[in-house]
Amino acid sequence: MHSSDHAIHTLLMRAADSSFFRFLLVGGTTTAIDFVIYTVLGRQLPPVPAKLLSMLCSTLFAFFVNKNWTFRNKEQGLLVSLGKYYLAQAANIAANVTVNAVLLHITGRRILAFVGATGIAMCVNYLLQRLFVFRKKAKEGGEK
Repeated sequence: MHSSDHAIHTLLMRAADSSFFRFLLVGGTTTAIDFVIYTVLGRQLPPVPAKLLSMLCSTLFAFFVNKNWTFRNKEQGLLVSLGKYYLAQAANIAANVTVNAVLLHITGRRILAFVGATGIAMCVNYLLQRLFVFRKKAKEGGEK
């Protein structure tokens, strides 16, 4: 393996081990699950109930995978972390909608507003989940 190949391999391995990278993978998978369930249910149900059910299923998937894999949080009880998760989701939705409205007002471009709001909301969501929802208790000696 050439040194540049080794450096790329090392970088990819570190990225794959980071909680942010895992968060992005879970987010992409969650979006796909939401889309598939919404599409399937949309054949039998009106759009609003189909979307509510698809979001409920996909966010429950995201909660369990983020708790157990992305942030590897085994410390908190299920109900406590689930309550925190849905509070964080409410804050994330508020941030997304607000940023979208501000960017749309400033630029007049829906796609730009959507992309900007989605990017900012993704970062807000990651920070809320890491620092609030799945925060690990400090260990003896001040370590986290």
